[in-house]
Amino acid sequence: MYENFDHDKYARQQKDDDFWGQVKRTVNGIPVAEVQIQIIENTVTQHLGLNNKYLLDFGCGNGALTYRFADNYERIIGIDPSNFLISIANKYFAEEKKFSFRVGESANIAEILDLKERIKIEHILCYGVFPYLSQTEIDELFAEFATWPSLEKIYLGNLPDYDRKENFFTEYPKPEHLLRNHTSVIGHWRTLKQYMDLFKRFPEWEVCRVNTPDHFYASNYRFDLLLRKRSA
Repeated sequence: MYENFDHDKYARQQKDDDFWGQVKRTVNGIPVAEVQIQIIENTVTQHLGLNNKYLLDFGCGNGALTYRFADNYERIIGIDPSNFLISIANKYFAEEKKFSFRVGESANIAEILDLKERIKIEHILCYGVFPYLSQTEIDELFAEFATWPSLEKIYLGNLPDYDRKENFFTEYPKPEHLLRNHTSVIGHWRTLKQYMDLFKRFPEWEVCRVNTPDHFYASNYRFDLLLRKRSA
């Protein structure tokens, strides 16, 4: 179960309108409070800004978080490999024409997005998803991103910090064999240095750590990263 976690299967076991439960935005199985979601929204907005054109939410899940950025963009595209979660996104969060939710993953992202969209995308949000990507998938994505002329920023959110794993595993032993496994229930834990080393493979990106407020529910064992395209 924990070694090869099935996110689609898990989401299907939750109630149709349990949006945060479906994507495991929970503490001890209980969906986090609205104030916690607002912290996510405000932190992402602070670093991606307002009055933008095209956003790609890669790993959008059920679209509940994606929808929060409606006022910030002219067009928002959400992609997720889960048929079920995309069906929820289209049922509850796609009433505005600016939204488009589609089933897809790293291997076929260039087929899911048409050329016009790839040219116009300025920002990418990848919240709570990056730790579940394999190195091959990361390489595929960034090779594709390198061809998008308008892309300026990538926001990677909710990254589990290996250096602070003890803050999460407080009441039971640390499953070391799972911490380096991207298919596990929490995904691949990395230190900040390991992330910096990883992104040396993509020198066109400048990487900055983003700290969430102390009262954010996961601030003691997770952090975010903002990637900015370096000037040519």
